[in-house]
Amino acid sequence: MDQERRKEAEDCRGLASAGLNVLVAAEPSDKLSRRAEITGEYVLIDAMLREAIREYQKFAGYKSRRGARLFHQVEQWFSADDRDWCFSFLNACRILDLEPTYIRTGLKMWRERALSTSTSDT
Repeated sequence: MDQERRKEAEDCRGLASAGLNVLVAAEPSDKLSRRAEITGEYVLIDAMLREAIREYQKFAGYKSRRGARLFHQVEQWFSADDRDWCFSFLNACRILDLEPTYIRTGLKMWRERALSTSTSDT
């Protein structure tokens, strides 16, 4: 698994540097198409982060094995300090210019409130 992530990280670094070279050496019309491509990449990363937040909130209170496993996976993604993997939480925050600690703290606070509300309802 680690080898796969390292390979993917190397591929991403290669693509990123190639993309920068294309952007620098491109004609004006090519720059516009690259700018649109970069905008699409931001939209994709934003959608990925939003979906992870939805999954975190959806599975936070699940008691079933499957729900608990899915919550654990998304919780691990948010808490990992991995900067090598292109799709890591820290890299998504860096690309979107967001503060990872703020998001992590907000999710923990949300979970504590949600769990306290669900236990007081029963």
